[in-house]
Amino acid sequence: MAGKSTSTATRSAVSQEVFSAPPLNLLQSRPGIANYYFYRAAFSPDEIERIRSLVVPRGMRAGNVSGVIDASYRSSRISWIPRRPDTEWLYQKLVAFVRDANEQMWQFHLTNLLEDIQFTEYDADYEGHYDWHMDVGGVESSTRKLSMTIQLSDPSDYEGGELQFLLNRTVHETERSQGTVVLFPSYLLHRVNRVTRGRRQSLVLWIHGPPFQ
Repeated sequence: MAGKSTSTATRSAVSQEVFSAPPLNLLQSRPGIANYYFYRAAFSPDEIERIRSLVVPRGMRAGNVSGVIDASYRSSRISWIPRRPDTEWLYQKLVAFVRDANEQMWQFHLTNLLEDIQFTEYDADYEGHYDWHMDVGGVESSTRKLSMTIQLSDPSDYEGGELQFLLNRTVHETERSQGTVVLFPSYLLHRVNRVTRGRRQSLVLWIHGPPFQ
């Protein structure tokens, strides 16, 4: 059930040939269909700098909700990291985490990636935040089943900006250490609190599948 204490897994089910697995005893889970799963230290500082080098600054634009920009609801800057030879390592690593977490937690029927990786930035200069929302919606987002976010910033670089979930009417704050990967069903309500100092950077990716039966 959501809200119980986190349990510690003693192994990773993903082959070492696919990605560098998280250290033993750092794979964390919260059991339940309405809950999230996370990996600490999933990305090293060197890998995070490699990810940042993939982002084209001039490609940054305001985040929107269904094509509408409303800074009172969502205030962020985003860019996209398409799948290509120099980003394939990143896609492969993220997919490996998806497979492992889905096997451990939800066993959803997942089929494909229909969207590129999103690079997201929340800055205190424009009161970056994203109020309560789900990642499922109309058209292309209607088949999202799992969402994942990767924490790129060191927690000391900013204040505020907590990623939170509403589980059984209780707000849960996720792990925020640099390199953490968090996965959750796309139908879970979540938000990013207002950044009050500095800048928070993250990646977001959605995994699609057929409608729930």
